[in-house]
Amino acid sequence: MTAVEPASLMPVTLSAGGRSYSTTLNGLTPETVMHGFRTPGGGTRHLPETGILIGASIAHKLGVSVGETITVTTSLGTVRVERLAGLIDEPLGAFAYATETTATDLGGASLHGYLLRFAAGYDRNTLRASVTDTPGVVACSDARAVQDQIDKFLGLFWVFIATMLVFGAVLAFTVIYVTMTVNLAERTTELATLRAAGVPVHRLSAALAAENLTATLLAVPLGLIAGYFAAWALLRSFTSDMFTFGLSFGLAAPVLAVLAVLAVAALSQLPAARLVGRIDIAHVVRERAL
Repeated sequence: MTAVEPASLMPVTLSAGGRSYSTTLNGLTPETVMHGFRTPGGGTRHLPETGILIGASIAHKLGVSVGETITVTTSLGTVRVERLAGLIDEPLGAFAYATETTATDLGGASLHGYLLRFAAGYDRNTLRASVTDTPGVVACSDARAVQDQIDKFLGLFWVFIATMLVFGAVLAFTVIYVTMTVNLAERTTELATLRAAGVPVHRLSAALAAENLTATLLAVPLGLIAGYFAAWALLRSFTSDMFTFGLSFGLAAPVLAVLAVLAVAALSQLPAARLVGRIDIAHVVRERAL
């Protein structure tokens, strides 16, 4: 065992401006090293000596900001006004945090326990069995086991995302292919005239491919912007007070997206090249004569 800290869990109701939200108040030591606090801006902070920290989603629902006061009502009915010392951003759950002293002063019914940290290499099953066999211990929660369970649940999410990517790729190919095929169909007379004038098929195919790929490249910036906002809106649809999904990607994702679109556009030129070679010049000339 490398670290031990006392902790408490207390069901509370936070209210402000006629709005309320039920959550759990976590009481920790002021210098806790067992729990980190990430701010909405991506930074970190410590547990304040006075006041409470709450999730940013809770503050949004209550309509409060840092420095204002919040009414804290415990399960026993005791009421106390606390200052909102800061906001935190947690990916799972929406909770409140305060020092053990602040939590005790609220006078509510709470569950007391300890946060334990063990060195790497210990058998977690043996550790859990040893902890639960200790007299007075009612329950034991393993953070690693919770993480493993969440990873299993996210497996379905990744399947859903992969399915969307596959269907999106098929749709993109279909749209690009149909667009370019229609473009060729509308220019059949022009292409037949060039063929009749002695322009080789490979030169026509190369010119059409260059024209189509250039149009695709010109549309890439607009497509990237639209894709960014579409991805942001998709993740926002999954976000709630209990789950927070943020859009974050590096340079690789847009580069791969551009290369994929260009590859699909290039692949769609193969049927177009065959269509140019199959143009019936005599038939087109007869149509124009009529």
